[in-house]
This record gives sequence, structure tokens and C-alpha cells, in this order.
Amino acid sequence: MTKLNVAEMNERIEAKLKNMKRGRAKTERAQKIVSKVDARVDELRDELKQIRLELKERRAVVKEVREDLHVAELEEEIQRLRAAAGEVPEGPVEGDADAGAEQISRLGSRLDNLSGLLEEGLATRDRLLDRLDRLRDRETEAERVLDEAVKERDEDREALKRMRARRKRIHDRMDRPSPHFAYAEFDCRNGQELPKAAEPAIKEWCERIGEPLRKKFGPVHINSGYRPAGYNASVGGEPNSVHIYDYPGRNFAAVAVDITCETGSPAEWYAFTAGKADGRGIYSTFHHADNRGRIPWPDATWSG
Repeated sequence: MTKLNVAEMNERIEAKLKNMKRGRAKTERAQKIVSKVDARVDELRDELKQIRLELKERRAVVKEVREDLHVAELEEEIQRLRAAAGEVPEGPVEGDADAGAEQISRLGSRLDNLSGLLEEGLATRDRLLDRLDRLRDRETEAERVLDEAVKERDEDREALKRMRARRKRIHDRMDRPSPHFAYAEFDCRNGQELPKAAEPAIKEWCERIGEPLRKKFGPVHINSGYRPAGYNASVGGEPNSVHIYDYPGRNFAAVAVDITCETGSPAEWYAFTAGKADGRGIYSTFHHADNRGRIPWPDATWSG
């Protein structure tokens, strides 16, 4: 687990706060997109409803026109009119036939026009359905982005909440293991407080390791102190790490602390704790120092 010095930690906090602001802006943008999509979907639904009504009316007109286009009935009507006038021709009179043909032609043209309008309406409906389907896809994507933004924002909010609670505990707790350290600084990062039984080992760590480090390198930042077994596993710690203060058989007798100092480097901190810490680990950005001799375990050094 990468540990940061105080300056880098401050930068990380500032970056986190900026990310929270960006997350809020991202959420607001996503919400606006969803609102616009919802409004457009409603408009398209209304438009589609109107198209369907219009298509229904046009189909009715087409049906009516088709019923009007019975040529035989039209010729019979011409013959009936001729008979009523005292003329019973063998067949349709040329002028009457021409008039009937003209009427049929007009009705046919009207039918073709209405059929074209019907096809156009059907094509418009298909286009609207396609647009509606694509808008639904966009709405789904917008909802996914919104969910991710809210999730990220919730994670940031919880992290900030834990940080503020830890800062308050450090400020409010009056009993301290040494002048420049507070017991709350050794709480687990998940918010679980340092058990009372670990305080003697913490006090000894501060006096023997922490305070000398501070005198030499300035303020000492506690990156990791107490880790319950479950939390230790979640961050990839060794199964029997000295960070697990309540490991079976230890009874909080020994403690491990990962630190970064205001000045200096991990190599300098590592060299400085020789003869002070029983277990010493050097990493690229932090230093592990423990008092495992209280368990008792033999002294150990390593790099990671």
C-alpha cells in the first residue's frame, strides 16, 4: 500500500476535493441530460400518438375512396339515369363514359395520393420509432454515467467523513502517549478506534521511535497503525503482520506503524531507526517501524 508524505497527502486531499467538485458537476450534467432526454421522449411519444391518429384517419379515407371506385356500380348509375330520361342505350353513351372515366381517373389519382401519404406516414412513424429507440439508449447511458458519478461522489463523501472524524478524535482526545502524538492517530483507516489495551505499546513506540524521528525530521505522519485482521487482509497485508495488534497470542503487546516524515527520505528514516525499532522496513515512499521485541520476536529488516 503506497504511503505519502504530509505535503503529498495535502495535495491528494486537495485533488480529492477537486474530484468531488468535478463529480458534482458531472452529476449535474448527467441529470440535465436525463431531464432533456425525458422531455424529448415525452414529445416523441405525443408526436407518435398524433401520427397514429392521422394514419387512422387516412386509412379511413382510403377505404372510403376505394369503396367509391366500383366501376360497375358507376356504369349502372349512368344507365339508370338514362332509362329515367327515356333513353335506354345498348351501352354507355360516349360522353357519359368519358365523364365516368374522368371521375374514375380523379378518384384513382386521389387514391394514389392518399396511398402515398399513408406510406409517408408509415415511414415517418418508423423514423420516429428509431429516434425514440436511440434516445432510450442515450437515456440508459446517461443513467449509467449518473450512477457512476453518484457512486464516486458517495465514496469521496465517505472518505472525507472518515478523515474529518479522525481529525476530530485527534483534536479532542486529551490523553496522549507523548507530547507530539495522539492515540487517535493510530486508529484503523476504516474508522475502527485503537483498542485501549494497545496504548502501553503505542506509548513505548512514541517515546522510543516516534519522538526521536520527529525531533530529527519534523512532524511525523502516521500512514498506518492498527489494522484488524479483516482490514489488514483487504489492503494486502501479511497474514500475521505486526500491524494486527490483537493477533492471537500477542494481546496488543507489540505495535507496527508505517510513517512518512516532513523532511528526509525513506532511506534516511530507515537508517535513523536502527537501534530504536525492532522491525524495520524500507519502501519507496514510507518507512515501517515496529517494537516486535515486546512479543518477543527477533529483530528484522527488509525492503519492499
